[in-house]
Amino acid sequence: MAFGDEIVLQAGQLNRGGRWELERTPEDVAFVEAVVRATIAGRVVETSALARSRVDVTLEDGRVVRETGYEGCLLGLLPLPGWRRWGQVSRYEPYAPPSQ
Repeated sequence: MAFGDEIVLQAGQLNRGGRWELERTPEDVAFVEAVVRATIAGRVVETSALARSRVDVTLEDGRVVRETGYEGCLLGLLPLPGWRRWGQVSRYEPYAPPSQ
Protein backbone atom coordinates (compact mmCIF):
# COMPACT_ATOMS: atom_id res chain seq x y z
CA MET A 1 0.00 0.00 0.00
CA ALA A 2 1.23 3.48 -0.76
CA PHE A 3 0.28 6.45 1.40
CA GLY A 4 1.85 9.63 0.05
CA ASP A 5 5.53 9.35 0.99
CA GLU A 6 5.08 6.08 2.88
CA ILE A 7 4.92 2.49 1.62
CA VAL A 8 3.50 -0.29 3.79
CA LEU A 9 4.57 -3.78 2.77
CA GLN A 10 2.84 -6.81 4.28
CA ALA A 11 4.07 -10.38 3.76
CA GLY A 12 2.46 -13.34 5.46
CA GLN A 13 -1.12 -14.16 6.21
CA LEU A 14 -1.84 -13.15 9.79
CA ASN A 15 -1.31 -9.36 9.55
CA ARG A 16 0.89 -9.42 12.64
CA GLY A 17 4.48 -10.03 11.58
CA GLY A 18 5.85 -9.28 8.16
CA ARG A 19 4.87 -5.61 8.09
CA TRP A 20 7.41 -3.03 6.99
CA GLU A 21 6.72 0.71 6.97
CA LEU A 22 9.05 2.27 4.43
CA GLU A 23 9.73 5.54 2.69
CA ARG A 24 9.76 6.19 -1.05
CA THR A 25 13.54 6.08 -1.31
CA PRO A 26 15.30 4.10 -4.04
CA GLU A 27 16.65 1.71 -1.38
CA ASP A 28 13.22 1.05 0.12
CA VAL A 29 11.62 0.56 -3.30
CA ALA A 30 14.39 -1.96 -4.13
CA PHE A 31 13.64 -3.71 -0.82
CA VAL A 32 9.94 -3.93 -1.72
CA GLU A 33 10.83 -5.44 -5.09
CA ALA A 34 13.19 -7.99 -3.48
CA VAL A 35 10.55 -9.07 -0.93
CA VAL A 36 7.86 -9.36 -3.61
CA ARG A 37 10.15 -11.48 -5.81
CA ALA A 38 10.98 -13.74 -2.86
CA THR A 39 7.28 -14.06 -1.99
CA ILE A 40 6.39 -15.03 -5.56
CA ALA A 41 9.22 -17.60 -5.48
CA GLY A 42 7.84 -19.14 -2.28
CA ARG A 43 10.70 -18.15 0.01
CA VAL A 44 8.51 -17.00 2.93
CA VAL A 45 8.08 -18.77 6.27
CA GLU A 46 5.70 -17.53 8.94
CA THR A 47 5.84 -18.74 12.54
CA SER A 48 2.85 -17.89 14.69
CA ALA A 49 1.69 -18.30 18.26
CA LEU A 50 -0.85 -16.55 20.47
CA ALA A 51 -1.13 -12.90 19.31
CA ARG A 52 2.23 -12.87 17.52
CA SER A 53 3.95 -13.97 14.36
CA ARG A 54 7.32 -13.70 12.70
CA VAL A 55 7.81 -13.68 8.96
CA ASP A 56 11.17 -14.72 7.47
CA VAL A 57 11.77 -13.85 3.83
CA THR A 58 14.82 -15.26 2.04
CA LEU A 59 15.94 -12.83 -0.67
CA GLU A 60 17.60 -13.86 -3.94
CA ASP A 61 21.06 -13.12 -2.52
CA GLY A 62 20.43 -15.53 0.38
CA ARG A 63 19.96 -12.80 2.95
CA VAL A 64 17.03 -13.37 5.33
CA VAL A 65 14.93 -10.40 6.39
CA ARG A 66 12.48 -10.91 9.21
CA GLU A 67 9.88 -8.94 11.03
CA THR A 68 7.92 -9.85 14.16
CA GLY A 69 4.57 -8.36 15.02
CA TYR A 70 2.22 -8.55 17.98
CA GLU A 71 -1.55 -8.16 18.16
CA GLY A 72 -3.50 -6.62 21.01
CA CYS A 73 -2.35 -5.05 24.24
CA LEU A 74 -2.56 -7.75 26.89
CA LEU A 75 -1.99 -10.88 24.79
CA GLY A 76 0.79 -9.22 22.77
CA LEU A 77 2.66 -8.43 25.98
CA LEU A 78 2.19 -11.90 27.48
CA PRO A 79 5.59 -13.64 27.55
CA LEU A 80 5.67 -16.93 25.64
CA PRO A 81 9.18 -18.33 26.04
CA GLY A 82 10.37 -20.28 23.02
CA TRP A 83 7.30 -19.51 20.90
CA ARG A 84 9.42 -19.39 17.73
CA ARG A 85 10.41 -23.04 18.33
CA TRP A 86 6.96 -24.46 19.14
CA GLY A 87 4.70 -22.08 17.20
CA GLN A 88 2.82 -23.07 14.06
CA VAL A 89 5.01 -22.80 10.96
CA SER A 90 3.58 -21.98 7.53
CA ARG A 91 5.79 -22.29 4.46
CA TYR A 92 4.25 -20.48 1.53
CA GLU A 93 4.31 -22.15 -1.87
CA PRO A 94 5.63 -20.39 -4.99
CA TYR A 95 3.03 -18.52 -6.97
CA ALA A 96 1.71 -20.49 -9.91
CA PRO A 97 -0.58 -18.67 -12.32
CA PRO A 98 -3.88 -20.43 -12.99
CA SER A 99 -3.76 -22.78 -15.96
CA GLN A 100 -5.90 -21.80 -18.90
